[in-house]
Amino acid sequence: MGAFPSVSRDARIWLAVGAILFFIGIGNLYLGVKKLQYYREASVALNPKSSTLFSKGGVAELLKEESLQIEQVKFHSKMRAIMQFYRFVVFGGEVLIVLGLFPLIFARFLSEKKRV
Repeated sequence: MGAFPSVSRDARIWLAVGAILFFIGIGNLYLGVKKLQYYREASVALNPKSSTLFSKGGVAELLKEESLQIEQVKFHSKMRAIMQFYRFVVFGGEVLIVLGLFPLIFARFLSEKKRV
């Protein structure tokens, strides 16, 4: 019956599903945070005033402070879109981690039910 004879087949399946979701969530979280950090540092390195782009009013705030070229505005708009995507990836990773915990808990209850 395998390495864990006291654990039912259903519990093992739920355990596998939970572990897969959990580790995909960890991967998403890691990837998203690394990419967000990279794009934020790249944006600030290219334009030191761009740090206000992510904390205050965005492009409109920068246009008030200095006259930016159209290319810079397009660049910052693309950066914001990319960063928004990676924020979504981070959020998705957090959701997958939480969703991965539910099958793990359910598998625990299934294995306890079989022992009784």
